[in-house]
Amino acid sequence: MSISNRKKREKEELKEKILNVAGEIVALSGHTNLKIRDLAERIEYSPRTVYLYYPDKAALLEAVIERGFKVTAAQVDKLNSQDPITPEKMLKIMIRNHIDMAFSNPNYYRAVVSMGTDKDFEPGFYQLKVIDSIRQLLVLYFADSKNKQEVIEVLTCILMNSLRGFTLKLINSNESMNQAEIETRIRLFTQFAFEGLNGY
Repeated sequence: MSISNRKKREKEELKEKILNVAGEIVALSGHTNLKIRDLAERIEYSPRTVYLYYPDKAALLEAVIERGFKVTAAQVDKLNSQDPITPEKMLKIMIRNHIDMAFSNPNYYRAVVSMGTDKDFEPGFYQLKVIDSIRQLLVLYFADSKNKQEVIEVLTCILMNSLRGFTLKLINSNESMNQAEIETRIRLFTQFAFEGLNGY
């Protein structure tokens, strides 16, 4: 391996290490407790080195969030590669996977929701890909109806935002509910979502 190739690989590995540690901090302590100086100490580099890869905390958090959507996008691709299923079943699976992901990493999920509502936040490639997959499922779901594209856009937005709000409330109330109560709320939300869709 040439020196230039080795240096390039080392840079990529360091960038990945920074992202991994940032993700761990967000998962354990929440995104508000992510400090560049603390992160630099954990990877045994100076804060200046971190800034060479990510110009500020917001850029680093956006990269952490985008990585999460990359995982979600991969799950969607895997579902699409399997035997064909109905759009309704696919949407139900995606809703459940979304909620399960939030429960497995609640602090990360809170960061996604918090940053996603910031007026200056720009969705990354994988987040847009996930949103588009939901949009396309709704197009298939309403294939026999006369709904226009603008209606699909609005319904995609409503479904995404209501799912995020519901999931955030659910993980924040997790300690006060048992598993049966959580499952009941998930079932009712899913039922409510499809009753709403069926009204169009």
